[in-house]
Amino acid sequence: EGLQRLKNLKTVNWLACARVLTREFLEPLSGIQELCLNFVESFSLSPFPDAFEGLAQLRELKLSWPDLVPFDPTCIGSAPRLESVTFSGQADAGKFAGAVKSAPTLSRLTLSGIVSEELKAEHFSKMSQITSLSLTYSHCPQSLTAQTFEGLSELEELELSGYGLTQLPEGLLDPLGKLKKFSLDHTNVKTVPNGLFHQNPLLAEARLQSSQITELPQALFAQNQNLEVISIAENRLLDWPDGTFDNLPKLKRVWAGGNALDLEALDYSGKRELFDTLNNLKHN
Repeated sequence: EGLQRLKNLKTVNWLACARVLTREFLEPLSGIQELCLNFVESFSLSPFPDAFEGLAQLRELKLSWPDLVPFDPTCIGSAPRLESVTFSGQADAGKFAGAVKSAPTLSRLTLSGIVSEELKAEHFSKMSQITSLSLTYSHCPQSLTAQTFEGLSELEELELSGYGLTQLPEGLLDPLGKLKKFSLDHTNVKTVPNGLFHQNPLLAEARLQSSQITELPQALFAQNQNLEVISIAENRLLDWPDGTFDNLPKLKRVWAGGNALDLEALDYSGKRELFDTLNNLKHN
């Protein structure tokens, strides 16, 4: 009866406490477009693979569950028009891949709190329709390789965050020829490969921020004439090589604050007005 009162809502942020979740249980919410379920007890949706079948208008789904609770995400395939999914909690990465494959309309995927050693190239090879991917690593060993994202040929946006991420391998972004936005945020990455963006000619936004980066390769942006926004803020940079920001005709803003830069000695490539160095840690 309580759910019947919610049938006219478009968005439901819901703290779920029941021990089962079935199609019949959710049917009163048939008109909603966004649904957030935060599981607080020991759940498993696997017995009910059609749980979201009656939610014909559902576009965005967020699922959160406690660590170490068994969870089968393939149930998302029962939502006929689902476009965006956020998973928060530990689960088997192979099942994530199966879930995405079972939801052909899905284009945006967020995995938060993942165990990185479970994410392999064969998992992403089943996600070819995804255009936006966000991965948050927590207390996990490094596992990214040059082959990790090979199956994501349509990907336009990629976000990597979390202090469990410690390095970016050579060739990591090479398979992503349509990439337009890349974000590295709040990680323990210290070095950036020189050719990180060389196979991403459409890149418009590059954020390498709030990490432990100590230097930038001189040719980092050499193949990225479409870049409009760059952030290297809140790292451990003391300077950057001369020419780093040359040949970027569309550049609109460079965020560089929160480092210990010698502002008077830097090469701004004739674009000093585009650089925001607020909260620079070195006083000139």
